[in-house]
Amino acid sequence: MKINARTNSRKLGQSLKRFAKYTKADARDALNGHARLACRYLANYTQPYGLKAKSRSVGERRVQYDIEKVYYTHQSPFLLDRVTWTAIRWYEQNNPDSPSDKISAFKRRFEAYQSSNSIEAIGRIVTDMKFKKVLFDEFDAGYHQRSRDPKTGRVEGKRVERVLVLGASGELWNYTKKMMDRVGLSKAAWATAATQIPFSSRITGVTADFPGWVKRHVGRAKGSAKSLNQGQHKFGQQMTNEFEWITPNILPDSMAQKALNEAQANYIAYMETAILHHLNKQYEKQS
Repeated sequence: MKINARTNSRKLGQSLKRFAKYTKADARDALNGHARLACRYLANYTQPYGLKAKSRSVGERRVQYDIEKVYYTHQSPFLLDRVTWTAIRWYEQNNPDSPSDKISAFKRRFEAYQSSNSIEAIGRIVTDMKFKKVLFDEFDAGYHQRSRDPKTGRVEGKRVERVLVLGASGELWNYTKKMMDRVGLSKAAWATAATQIPFSSRITGVTADFPGWVKRHVGRAKGSAKSLNQGQHKFGQQMTNEFEWITPNILPDSMAQKALNEAQANYIAYMETAILHHLNKQYEKQS
């Protein structure tokens, strides 16, 4: 899916004409400056919301949480719950005399295995209990990929596969870290689009206003920009976010419009300040 944003509002067009008239600037070039600014605001409102380090942390925690929906390890409370429940059913069916005492003893023993990282003992127990989807001394990222919603990339719904990882916790963490390092891709598509918008007043440093955790993905994240020329006095820019998982959930229409409105208000204020400065200079020359 793609998300498009355009910078051709009537109010902005009127301000650009006024700006060009009084400062002798090129209106199309000024519009491109606004379009670059709009890309930054669009990135700000693309999930994870914001451009500060806190937003990066939120995104990384979300990725980690999604992966933990799929994989659990020998130390997981979820594993303790599963084996305890299986033990309860076994003792109730096969050894009904004082099952609570036996279950409590089993649970304490299993917790001790978890605390001491006795993966071999835990492996024997889950094998005896006929656990399905257990990875012994290996890691398979395919379970996570298959559990992701094809439209959003999130792990949710009936697609989720729970898999026990025994003896490959390091590989699981490396994979988690790799996926966490992708945080910022959805925002970087806007930065990529900004690099494609020419602006004579600022030839270099197009992405200077984007944080490093977003800029690192520029070029890798798909984004584009194209000029909308509809006549002498009708022109604009269309910026497109082509990130593979971009959806209205990641950037709702209302948030995209809010970003454009804020960028427009900011840029119009800048142009009005520039006009005033230019007029003051002219007055000083004449007086």
